[in-house]
Amino acid sequence: MVQVIDDPATAYRRVALDARVEGSDGAELTRLCLEQALAEIARARGATDLSRRTDALTRGAAALLALQEGVAPANPLRRALVQFYGGVRASLLGAIRSPGDAALAQAERDLAEVQALL
Repeated sequence: MVQVIDDPATAYRRVALDARVEGSDGAELTRLCLEQALAEIARARGATDLSRRTDALTRGAAALLALQEGVAPANPLRRALVQFYGGVRASLLGAIRSPGDAALAQAERDLAEVQALL
């Protein structure tokens, strides 16, 4: 079944994401999910209404869930990474109910720090 997307910006993001995912290895997918999460946090911080903010935070949380579930079982940092991604994800979901930007700013800093290590 083909998904119909009414918003051109959403359709463009979806096509760009699908193109990048195709043929990526684990490290590239990690970078991609981090990029997506950071982009969605930025969108949420700039959102002018609750609906757009919620949409961005939900997408960011989905990227973090993918990161959390994608940590290789043999990775010696698996437990710490799963806990870290889960904590940041919880912060994003909590920011839906509590619209302050402090938690988002911290999540953004934490993810950017991890991204810089890759």
